[in-house]
Amino acid sequence: MTPDVHPYDYDLVVIGGGSGGLAAAKQAAKLGAKVACLDFVKPSPRGSTWGLGGTCVNVGCIPKKLMHQAGILGESFSDAKEYGWHVRNDGHDWNKMKNGKIETMTANRILIAVGGRPSYLDVPGAEESLGYDTTVAIRSIPLRGFDTEIAEKIVGYMERHGTKFMRDSQPCAFEKRAGGKIAVKVKNTVFGNEFETEFDTVILAVGRHAVTAGLNLGAAGVRVNPRNGKIPCVDEVTNISHIYAVGDVLDMRQELTPVAIKAGVNLVNRIFSGGKYGCIGMSEELAIETFGDENVEIYQSYFKPLEWAVNHAEHDGVAHREDNACYAKLITNLSDDERVVGFHYVGPNAGEVTQGYAVAMKMGAKKSDFDGTVGIHPTVSEEFTILSITKRSGVDATKRGC
Repeated sequence: MTPDVHPYDYDLVVIGGGSGGLAAAKQAAKLGAKVACLDFVKPSPRGSTWGLGGTCVNVGCIPKKLMHQAGILGESFSDAKEYGWHVRNDGHDWNKMKNGKIETMTANRILIAVGGRPSYLDVPGAEESLGYDTTVAIRSIPLRGFDTEIAEKIVGYMERHGTKFMRDSQPCAFEKRAGGKIAVKVKNTVFGNEFETEFDTVILAVGRHAVTAGLNLGAAGVRVNPRNGKIPCVDEVTNISHIYAVGDVLDMRQELTPVAIKAGVNLVNRIFSGGKYGCIGMSEELAIETFGDENVEIYQSYFKPLEWAVNHAEHDGVAHREDNACYAKLITNLSDDERVVGFHYVGPNAGEVTQGYAVAMKMGAKKSDFDGTVGIHPTVSEEFTILSITKRSGVDATKRGC
């Protein structure tokens, strides 16, 4: 941005101090623009609030990753015994881990980066102070929008590790009971029957909504999708040429921190879960829908990484390191010289394995490029350089040996 000569107080006003807003504000200031960054967090129903940094730093990616790491370390106590370590596990200590006025300003350009907040179910008790932190809830298919086969593998992994799933179930009401328990009335969406069960803590996950309601965007003429409060944009530009939007507030965009920071540049979609999943590009279903079944080839492999080879232990009757639990999948477009259009991986260190392949696929990598690469041995990433069994062949893709 080149600072302009104008009668306004600022060259740029950024509304929102999250990942996208701060990235834009810092870059504009670096280029010599006079910038103001406005940040406000409405307290949650439980009174939680935070400062600069937005969802990712305060209540999203970063704390989630730290808590996930705490879980991994806990799981490693079981694995350590198989490697000859005898470590006492004393359990987890959670406590170790965890004046306004109105002012008017003007700007030549305005950037909306207010992000989103968790949505709450429109049922009795959903917004009341239940005594627990309430955030999210799921009601239908797992990991909507991701590869269906991979999503089911993640569910299977979680079930084998003790997570229970109630399919086709939708909460109808919440009620706090004596002793701090929360009674949840649930309706089966297939058969219509209702039942009630109690929990210590309820986590809601019905998605997020854009924080645009209080911005009075209509006064500026900015169009908003009435269904979700998000702002339709083309290349981050709203229908008002000097007003822009980035991050989770954008309509029909992935709500990911890298997307907000890169302002529209498509990066790797990644999730963390017990069985880590890294993906790039299209799911199997989307590739077939886009190119046709006859033009899509899928290469796959079920394998066991070396670091799991020692641990054959069962805990509570469950094999926590089952054979060939990891999965590699490449989806190629046969009509385009087998250009790789989808990359999917379930296994350890998914983020590290996935990142480099994103660069290759962005440059148009083909299956022959993967085949022509000498893998680093022994690593899980090398599996993608030796994939040879296709799904349509019907051949067992379970790997045996190195």
